[in-house]
Amino acid sequence: MGISNSGEKIQLDLDCATIKVKGTKNVVKTQLSERKGSVKEVFAVDDYTIDIKGVLIGHDGVLPCSQVQWLRDLYESKKSIDLHNALTAYFLQEQKNVVITALNFYDQEAKDERHIPFSMTLISDYVEKLEFI
Repeated sequence: MGISNSGEKIQLDLDCATIKVKGTKNVVKTQLSERKGSVKEVFAVDDYTIDIKGVLIGHDGVLPCSQVQWLRDLYESKKSIDLHNALTAYFLQEQKNVVITALNFYDQEAKDERHIPFSMTLISDYVEKLEFI
C-alpha cells in the first residue's frame, strides 16, 4: 500500500498495514400510518471511510522518525492525498484522492523501539469540475 502527496513526488510505502473500507448511503425514511416499517428513498451514496492500521518499522535499530514526521506533515497539510491499494481501487476507481481525518500513534511499553504502531482514518475525496452557466 502506498500513500503519496498529490503536489509532491514523495511516496511512503506501508508494508505492514491492514485496511478496512466502509461505505454508507444517505437514506430518507418516511413513516406511514397504514403500514409496518417505513418507506425508504436512497438519496445518495456517502463518502467511503477508510481505516488503516499498521506499524512503522525502523531499520538497523533506528526509530522510524522520518516516517512519523512524514505522516504528521501529510496529516497537517490542507490537500488531498493519493492512496494506492488493490482493495481501495475497487471503491475509489480512477480517483485515488483521500483526506486524512484522524491520525494516531501508539506507545509500546517494553516492546521493540524500532516499531511504532499507528492508525489513521481517511475519507474519499471526489474532485469534480463544476461548470457555471
